[in-house]
Amino acid sequence: MKLLNGFFFVEAATTDDEGTCYRLRLDPQHVIFRAHFPGNPITPGVCIVQLVTELLEWMTGRRLELRRVVNVKFLHVLSPAERTSVQVLFRSVDFDGAQCRVKAVLNRTMPRPTEAADTMTFGELTIDTASHTVRVSGEEVALTPKEFDLLVFLASNKGIALSREKILQKVWNYDYFGEDRTVDTHVKMLRGHLGKCRSYIATVWGIGYKFDPDAAR
Repeated sequence: MKLLNGFFFVEAATTDDEGTCYRLRLDPQHVIFRAHFPGNPITPGVCIVQLVTELLEWMTGRRLELRRVVNVKFLHVLSPAERTSVQVLFRSVDFDGAQCRVKAVLNRTMPRPTEAADTMTFGELTIDTASHTVRVSGEEVALTPKEFDLLVFLASNKGIALSREKILQKVWNYDYFGEDRTVDTHVKMLRGHLGKCRSYIATVWGIGYKFDPDAAR
């Protein structure tokens, strides 16, 4: 099944340290949507997988045959009635002989700013969302924008065990295709920046992470 014929259009493509990102526009009038839940159309999961496959063919210039898909999770319904703009980020593409292994992330919209009080204080840790600053024992800590968003989200859900999928969804607003270590990598870097407050972010085995400064004391 070829979807490139009118199902989606590539509007832009960029490459940076995170990978290669394509911004797509879905055609809400495509026959696939007219056949799949008419009146309340959604994008079938098989079409999302096929979309990623065709983008990969375009990116690599190779004809690919999809034989196996593992660890795919669809976290949201992708409805063209709600949004037609989609981003697909290829984090890694590894060819091993005739086989290709891919890690890709589908992003429905640009991340929304995290809503929180202007200042949150937990022991030695102070988070100021208005000035976008973090201090540990009065000393400012340099965080990347995404590390800051991650810390604010965890702190805003103090004491709640959050799955990696939930964190990825809320902080990055990603639906992902394949394995993804984004959350673990950023938590590790964030803990390193927090120094004596690193234990405020607790690992919840089998689930994900929890911001629990009280337990760390």
